Amino acid sequence: MGKVKIPDNFNPGAFPDRPDSRDFKYEAIVFGSPNIDWDKGYNVLDELQEKFDVNLKVENQNGSSSCVGQAYAKYAEVLNIVETKGFTDLSAKSIYEQIFLPSGGAYLRDGAKAIVNGGVATEEDIPSYELVIGSQGQILATNPPKESYMISQTITKEIRANMLVYQAKEYRSIGSANADLIAHAILNNWGAVTGALGDNLGWSQGQVVQPPTTTDPWGHAFYLIGFGQDELGKYFLFLNSWGDHWGKNGTGKIYFNGYDIPNNVFGIWTLIDKPNLSNNLTDMKFIKGSGPHIYLVDAFDSKKIMVVDMPTLEALNGSVLAVSDEELNKYPDGGTIVWTDRIIN
Repeated sequence: MGKVKIPDNFNPGAFPDRPDSRDFKYEAIVFGSPNIDWDKGYNVLDELQEKFDVNLKVENQNGSSSCVGQAYAKYAEVLNIVETKGFTDLSAKSIYEQIFLPSGGAYLRDGAKAIVNGGVATEEDIPSYELVIGSQGQILATNPPKESYMISQTITKEIRANMLVYQAKEYRSIGSANADLIAHAILNNWGAVTGALGDNLGWSQGQVVQPPTTTDPWGHAFYLIGFGQDELGKYFLFLNSWGDHWGKNGTGKIYFNGYDIPNNVFGIWTLIDKPNLSNNLTDMKFIKGSGPHIYLVDAFDSKKIMVVDMPTLEALNGSVLAVSDEELNKYPDGGTIVWTDRIIN
């Protein structure tokens, strides 16, 4: 975590998380030192456009302090696009209304925890914008939200069940002092969410944001979507939630050294996705070839997902279908690792 010192007159938005020894560390699943090509760089938005022909909408949180919910909802949207090859608009409000603090804002960890424990609602089920409805039920206007609207309680039992489709499997923390590790998480997990100490002066000069220098600082969460390097050094790209007129089409650039990230950025979290198995219309089956790996196969989608967690696999006994390597290779890899104890009753 960063060493951010929160001043007494701090304005709400994103708050540094309290230390918790139970947090899973991202470095625990990264073998060796990450090999990052900073000159080549990476941008989630470019890959979404190239692979899925999808352009993300830039959200506007308006005067609300819902930035944590905004950042995680956008991250969840991306993970769902990668899995389903299609776009579903996900609700920032459905996250924020569960985790907001009485003074406004939220802890970063709580946003990740909400997605892992209960998923996220669609924008259709829980709109994150205030809708002006006409006498005939038609939508007359869609207005950016106020804080009072974002914290109103709207999750029903039915909506909560639907939210499970968009769960992540787990969240892991990344220290803010290791630029390569942060870049590795963005590259391998389609991004990360973080928060920073900032002020209006440093964030109103264009795409490149500057560290706080005034006596009116605030905390703000945003979705990290890329990285690169230029004559000013290593930087991270992020998608903000202040509308598409802010920065460069709603995106910003934060330099590792120029912003003093180890001391001004806190709580970097990355999500590991959980397949939307409850949304499959066909049966899933466990199969294996001659090797030690077990796969979960959806014949309809021709998708092959590797399964890990040996205690669970051993408990399956005879329920794994052995097939020839030739037949197994007919299924393209789905690109997702599944811990079977999270999906098998």
